[in-house]
Formats: sequence, C-alpha cells, structure tokens
Amino acid sequence: MFEDDRDRLTEFGWLALTPPDFSAALLAAGQAQSVAAGVLFSRAGDMGSSLWGVIAGQVAVTSAMNSPDASPGILFNQGDWGGYMPLFDRPRPANCRALVDTQLLVVGDSSVRRLLTRNPGWWKHLGQLAMLNGLAFATVAVDLLIKAADRRVAAILLNQAGCRHPGRPPALLHLAQAELGEMANLSRHPIADLLAEFEVRGWIERGYRTIRLLDPAALRQLADGESR
Repeated sequence: MFEDDRDRLTEFGWLALTPPDFSAALLAAGQAQSVAAGVLFSRAGDMGSSLWGVIAGQVAVTSAMNSPDASPGILFNQGDWGGYMPLFDRPRPANCRALVDTQLLVVGDSSVRRLLTRNPGWWKHLGQLAMLNGLAFATVAVDLLIKAADRRVAAILLNQAGCRHPGRPPALLHLAQAELGEMANLSRHPIADLLAEFEVRGWIERGYRTIRLLDPAALRQLADGESR
C-alpha cells in the first residue's frame, strides 16, 4: 500500500521545471491512485482526459500501432506525465500499463480545465510537457539508429532509466533481458552477452526481470561514442 507521496512529482521531470504556483495547484487538484502490476490504465484511441503523473513505480508505454501487451517503446518513471493529448482534442496516442505496482497522481479533465480557465497563461506549461515527451520519444528513435550494438544498448538503457542526460538518478528497470533486446533490435544471445559485459565492468547489475544502472556516466560515454 502506497502513502500519498505526491510531492515526489516535483523532484524530477516536468513539474520540477514549472513555477511553484502551478505545480502546487496541480498537485492539490489530483487524486493519488494505486495501479496493480500488469493493469492497462490508459488505452490508445480514448478521448477521456485525465492527466497523470508517476509518483512511484514504472509504466510501459506502447505505440497505438502495436498491441497493448507488446514490448514497450519507452518507460515512464517517477516524475513523468501523460494523458494530456485529449486536452488538445486529440485521442490518446499510446497504451500505458503498470509494469509493477505503481502509484499515480490523476487529475481529471474538469479539474485541469478549471485551472487553465482561471489561469490561461498556464496552457504554456502543458505545451512544455508535450515538448518534453516528444523529445524523449525522439531521442529513443534517434538512438535506435546507432549502428554499434554496444553503444545502442547503452543508450537504450539510459533512455529507459530516465537518465540519458545527466541530472536525474536512474530508475530501476523492470525488464527481462529479452524485452530489452526487443527495444534495442537485438536477439536473445547478443543482448545477454552485452549485458554480461556491462555487468563485469560494473556498469549495471542484473536481477530477476530487473536491471539496475550503477554507472550511468560510463554508459553515457559509450553511448556517445567516447572512449571507454
């Protein structure tokens, strides 16, 4: 059972970049909700609008072009937000499923619109969220074009842990090796060999369906083509 730790949403990610009056108002308008592991809580194509942020846990985001239970394209971690597209009169573009027991802050459509009606200038913060998420998805797509498999895997690990760039601690990845291999366009044995090499170097630690990043800086050097 989670405690209501909604203030964690201001530590990293979108709300950490917004003015205190906006973040405080949004946090006050939301309701903390627990989502059990495996539950699909947001479906591609829906027009219902609830803005949601990840307080704790991890969310798998899958393209509308794939089935909801397909391997994720990107993971959302503490401080990441979704659910804003219907506010711009567009359907939800992705399926979102809790990978582990997860706590969300959910802000309903009517509550968000009331805040924006009272403070029209706050729409720019929703635009900032859309820009941040678009940049995150674009970074994953660009990193998938890296030809060298070891560099590509390092980049994907960083992306999925939310620390492709410095300034944010890595999240624990709740992924099987095969799932990471699909994300990096690698088959079972090459991904296993690379992860074993990274573990020997002290960059990661593998567990049962988990990967912990121990040295993001070293992974960043490799992903960016610097000497290792």
